[in-house]
Amino acid sequence: MVYTDYRNFCSQLKSLKGVDFVCYGDYEYDLIQKENKQSWFDIKNFDTKNKKFFLRHDIDKDPRVSLKLAKIEAEHGIRSTFFYLHSGSAIMDRWRSTPERKEELISILHAIRDLGHEIGLHYDIYGDYFVGGLDCSMALENSLSFLRTNGLEISGCCAHSAARCRVILGSGAATPEEFTNWNVWKEINSMMPRKELKCNGKVLSSPVLSLGDYGLKYEAYFVARERQDACYISDAGSKPEIRKGLWYGGFKPGVNRYADKALPLEKIIETVSHALEDQSVNIISWLTHPYLWDRKTWPI
Repeated sequence: MVYTDYRNFCSQLKSLKGVDFVCYGDYEYDLIQKENKQSWFDIKNFDTKNKKFFLRHDIDKDPRVSLKLAKIEAEHGIRSTFFYLHSGSAIMDRWRSTPERKEELISILHAIRDLGHEIGLHYDIYGDYFVGGLDCSMALENSLSFLRTNGLEISGCCAHSAARCRVILGSGAATPEEFTNWNVWKEINSMMPRKELKCNGKVLSSPVLSLGDYGLKYEAYFVARERQDACYISDAGSKPEIRKGLWYGGFKPGVNRYADKALPLEKIIETVSHALEDQSVNIISWLTHPYLWDRKTWPI
């Protein structure tokens, strides 16, 4: 089957049996720690009656397209989490360039929330520090304040790709591991050696921030990250074939034969369906960028 529009995509998702579409903020988490490894967030009191599907969107282009997707999902009884990028994107900056555009942006975020979805923070703290010249804590406070003072409850976040640092470092499409934004968090990196980062003539010893100090309870990339019954699927990555409309299936080795392969959308949904049927997967995290669905090849 060819998936040509988001309604069809949602219809296929909804056809998956025994699946609850949930938001990251629905849960409380235990921090799982192990020496010399990054820590991760396990779901407290996990209910295995139904599989849990975390559909996630990064709003880093046009928020209007995000609202269109949010409405389509609501029509199908699907809830998801939309992570808003406050800094690190000239496109998103323009949405706050005038009072009128700022008001429209806030109205869009409220509308997404009112449809039953969650709003979270998409962040580029390293870009704010090394390129934007902001103190890390100030950068985070600015982003959270914009959302919270405008009536949005924010309980979690997910990392942006650190594109600004990549440009200066000359690393191409791949972010050097040490510059991945989630390394800023003490909770995730408390069992790891500290890292001294150098970029744009500046130095930063990381991690430097604590999620708990800012009322945040999760980093989405690290929710259920090491569970063997979890998988992650994304339309983003440095693999060139992904940028041609294929998806990257981050299934754990042994879950199925499509682990770590780039696949067309219909094959990914088929794979997820089979994995759910054979009980090998209980948690699915699926990232899709809304702006991709506004292209002529995937119209909405």
